[in-house]
Amino acid sequence: MPAARSCRSKSRRSTDHPLKKSPITPAQYVEAFNREVNGLRAKTEVWSHTCWGSPGAQRVEHGQLSYRDSLPYYDQLDIDVLTV
Repeated sequence: MPAARSCRSKSRRSTDHPLKKSPITPAQYVEAFNREVNGLRAKTEVWSHTCWGSPGAQRVEHGQLSYRDSLPYYDQLDIDVLTV
């Protein structure tokens, strides 16, 4: 685990938007994320970033997106900081 080896950061990416129709539920994403970072907060500060755009800063969705439905799930993440 990088924190145990004094690495400054660990990047974990998901290419799927958790609230789109998916065989994996948002609750399962939360469980998997928390399992992945289990114990890290005792060693380092854990940040999570969410971005619903593309690398070129172009919107990939049409219409108005909202974080409203995802906030309860973000609140369950075992993190110190959430950036959007």
